[in-house]
Amino acid sequence: MKKLFIIGTILVFITNFAYSQNQIFTDSTGKKNLVGKFTWDEWQKEMNWELDSTFTIDAEKLEKVKHILDNGNYSFLIFAGSWCGDSRDGVPIIMEIFKELDLKETTYILYGVDRAKFEPSFHFAEYQLEKVPTLVILKHNSEIGRIVEIPEENWLTDILNIIGE
Repeated sequence: MKKLFIIGTILVFITNFAYSQNQIFTDSTGKKNLVGKFTWDEWQKEMNWELDSTFTIDAEKLEKVKHILDNGNYSFLIFAGSWCGDSRDGVPIIMEIFKELDLKETTYILYGVDRAKFEPSFHFAEYQLEKVPTLVILKHNSEIGRIVEIPEENWLTDILNIIGE
């Protein structure tokens, strides 16, 4: 019984260590998978996603969002699938909005998930991730809203609707 416990403990340790690192691999469909926590620069180095050339930002809404964010304690979690078309469309827009808002990289985290929506920090389970991309908006580290897969209107307007005061 003691040997079984030791073997089990070793297996748990090895599994946790293996999944504690960011992973980049090609799945059975030939799609590249980025799994774990990545910066946008790291993500772009691997995926080189382009911003849709028709994308424009509503300057008035951008200023409203910026004003609200400057006066609050907000942060963001982005869950994306490098294999997912909706993530390919949405995440560059989210990142462009963050760039235009002048958000510090410490205010958002980009998590890559595999097709089962797994990522090594287990935040996917904490936030009950079902679809990607998912943008979780936090205030004082508590979720106040999220945008799942496709925004109702557009990413900026939906962000404003969630944080609007």
